[in-house]
Amino acid sequence: MLRGHMHWINCVAFLHDSKQVINGSLDECVRAWWWEMEKVVQSEGHSDHVLSLTFSPNSAKVVSCSLDVMVIVWSTTTGERFTGPLKGHTRPVWYVSYSLNGNEIASCEVQTYGLGNTLAF
Repeated sequence: MLRGHMHWINCVAFLHDSKQVINGSLDECVRAWWWEMEKVVQSEGHSDHVLSLTFSPNSAKVVSCSLDVMVIVWSTTTGERFTGPLKGHTRPVWYVSYSLNGNEIASCEVQTYGLGNTLAF
């Protein structure tokens, strides 16, 4: 069992080799666990619930999004902010994904009726 978050976990993703797992929580944090080392890295920077996250194709970074309208890129080894918040959204950001080559990030916000802005960074 993974412990540490102070609230419910909203999203989770495995690294491609299954040695690391990341998750985002209603406690505004992104956490990364390494199974073999029992190491935990916590990234703080969101000011509201983390809704979606994913690893970059080379596994060096994680991108997360939140109700706080922010998209942030983190280092998977240190937990430090790599870049962001990426600008452009005006509503909570619900989904985020890397392109296959890892050079672009797509994210989208949801409006009351239907899909809101979809941005590529």
